[in-house]
Amino acid sequence: MNQTDPRVYGRSYIANVSSVDGQAAFLDEPATTRHIEYLQGVSRFQEKGLPSKLPAEIEYSISQNAELLKLESEVRILIKGSAGKTEVSAAKSKLRLRRKQLRDEAFCQYREEWVRKRRDWKILSRGKERTNDPIRTEVVQDLFKLMPERAHLAEMILSEKTLSMKEKLRAVEDLLSLCTRDLGVMYRPKEEPVNGECPIESCRLPMET
Repeated sequence: MNQTDPRVYGRSYIANVSSVDGQAAFLDEPATTRHIEYLQGVSRFQEKGLPSKLPAEIEYSISQNAELLKLESEVRILIKGSAGKTEVSAAKSKLRLRRKQLRDEAFCQYREEWVRKRRDWKILSRGKERTNDPIRTEVVQDLFKLMPERAHLAEMILSEKTLSMKEKLRAVEDLLSLCTRDLGVMYRPKEEPVNGECPIESCRLPMET
């Protein structure tokens, strides 16, 4: 109370505060200090299963970045030309730096998206999601991508609003699609064969399962 700087308490005193569990003392029970350890520790900031590297598809998209391709082209031109070592080295350093910046930005965004999806799944599962199973969230999200009908139905089931006739008809269509779909081979949305052929207009080659 005597400190004029409000930051001093958080920086110098909070770790030395003793907790008193009045209810436990009254009931003659062992004192509970788990919440103090929790607040003083880093547990509330941990995300089990947090990705430590980018997926291959994102790495590939970074490698195809127009700016990086231009920088790579400039490096090749300098190497083939009569440029000195200093100029080539500077161009390579610029390329490495920009590639690292793009990868770091993508990695940060990917982690934030991963955390958001995981927390959304915890809400959808009403807290029943197992924290020791980091793969489960990703599996569900992948299923939603392969079967968007499941995502529509899950959202509709958890919704408390009154459904319109259009939404009810869509639910019936989604259920029919899930019941009649051939799950022997999984296709991403809009990539299923059309009459046994590739759905891309410029291709139309027969597709074998």
